[in-house]
Amino acid sequence: MQTEKQEKAAQLFLKYHYFVEKVAFCAAPSIQLQEDIVNDAFLDFIRKADQWDLDQDVRPLLKRITIISARRYWRDYVRSLPESLQTLAEIAKEEDRSDHSPNLEDQLESMEICMKKLAQKAQNLLDLHYFRQLSCKQIAEETGQSRESVYTALSRIRSILRDCMEHALRWSTSHE
Repeated sequence: MQTEKQEKAAQLFLKYHYFVEKVAFCAAPSIQLQEDIVNDAFLDFIRKADQWDLDQDVRPLLKRITIISARRYWRDYVRSLPESLQTLAEIAKEEDRSDHSPNLEDQLESMEICMKKLAQKAQNLLDLHYFRQLSCKQIAEETGQSRESVYTALSRIRSILRDCMEHALRWSTSHE
């Protein structure tokens, strides 16, 4: 059962929903997570409604809650990536990218090219694991494979991507 303060908090959140979406868009580690971040911010705001002074402007509070939620999603997202992709993700998050070599745009471009070269089955596994954030066990259940075969396949795919990206980056720097 909602308290009176929770109802008021819900109304205020709806009033500033577009504002929260803009903050989530700027802070989201990926576009796919933006809606999840907004929903998480809503739940945190409502859950702690009794702690807030809802007669004041709540936008700074909503902004802070949304950014905290985005950071939590970013942390969880990065933890699920292999080490090479974690490094790229951390670099992408940083404001000043000028001190990283080779530059991020080249790395991302080479990753995109290499991912397109993968077989459809490999692309589907990457999609399930990294974009839909399913565990190896969940993927195994969904595809009818063993968890070990999914894990092995993902390891091989990461190795293929790493080799392809290194080759593409070496090629692009030697042809500049």
